[in-house]
Amino acid sequence: MNEYRKIYEELIVKKSEGIIFSYDPLHDQYEYQPYSHLTGTAGIKSLAKLMRNNLPFYCYGESEIVQEYARGRLDDLEKCARYAYIQRLPKRQGTSDGLLSEVLFDLLIEIFEPQATNLALRTIFRQNDNNEIKGYDLTYLSKSGDNTISLWLGQAKMGDYRYCISSIHDDLLSKYTTSYFTKQIYFLCDKPYATSNESKYLLGIVDDLNRSMINAPTDQRERELVKLFEGKDISIKIPCLLAYENELLYDNPANFAINLCNEIEKVRLFYSKKNYSSLVLKPHIMFMVFPLSSIEQIRDEEGFYNGLR
Repeated sequence: MNEYRKIYEELIVKKSEGIIFSYDPLHDQYEYQPYSHLTGTAGIKSLAKLMRNNLPFYCYGESEIVQEYARGRLDDLEKCARYAYIQRLPKRQGTSDGLLSEVLFDLLIEIFEPQATNLALRTIFRQNDNNEIKGYDLTYLSKSGDNTISLWLGQAKMGDYRYCISSIHDDLLSKYTTSYFTKQIYFLCDKPYATSNESKYLLGIVDDLNRSMINAPTDQRERELVKLFEGKDISIKIPCLLAYENELLYDNPANFAINLCNEIEKVRLFYSKKNYSSLVLKPHIMFMVFPLSSIEQIRDEEGFYNGLR
C-alpha cells in the first residue's frame, strides 16, 4: 500500500464504515453496483460530512496530499476542506451545480476501488476557455492482476430518478464516440500529471502519438489512437453514478434489502432496452446505483456546504 492510500484509509475509509454500504453487484449485459447510506436523519448528515471531508482528496493530487499530511495540514479536515473549496474550486452557480455528484462519485471510487488512481484533476487542468475540464466527471486508471490497464471515464448525476437515468443515457451516446473520446484523451495526455507508473506510461505513449500525428487529418488521428489502445490492450471502463432521491426506500428498514433489489431491477430494465454497441473500444459499463433519502439535506447549508461558504 502506497503512502497516499495509507493516508486515505486512515482519514476517509475508516470514517465511511457504518455510513456507506456496498452490496454484491448484478451482472447482466452491463454491471449494476448498489450502494446505500445509514438510515435516519443522522445517516444523510453523516454522508454529507464525509463528502465534505473528502473534498481535499478530490481537489489535490496524491503527492500534494502526502505533503500536506506530513505538514499536519490534514489534522483538521473541516478547515482543509474549506481551504480547498475556496482555493481550488470555481464559483459555480447554485447548489445543483454538479459538484456534489462529482465529490460523491470520487468518494465511492476511492473507497471501493483502491486499485484505481487518479489520472487527471479537473480542479487543476483548464480548457482553452479557462473553464474546468468538461466531458468526463472522473478519469482514473487501474491495473489488474494480469497487468491489463483500464482507463476509467465516468459520468455522475444527482437529482430525481428520471433526470439521472435519462442524462446518463444521453452522456453515454454523446461522450463515448470515437471523435469525442480521442479529442478528450489527446487533451488530457498533454498535461504533465501522473500519479502511478501506469498513468505515466499511458500519458507518455498517447502524448508521443499526439506529437507525431499533429499534422495528420483528424480522422487519421482518431484511428491511430484507437489502434494504440487496442494494440496495448488498454480497456475502457465507464462507471456511471446515479444518485437519486428515494425517501421511501429508507422509511422501512425491515424491507430495505428487498426494496433495494427492486431499485436495481428498475434501473436494469431501463438500460437493458438501450443499445450502446457503438461506443468506442467496446467499454465495460457499470451503473453505480445510490438512492439517497434526501438530496436537499445534502445540498443545504447544514449539509455538504456547512462551513464551506
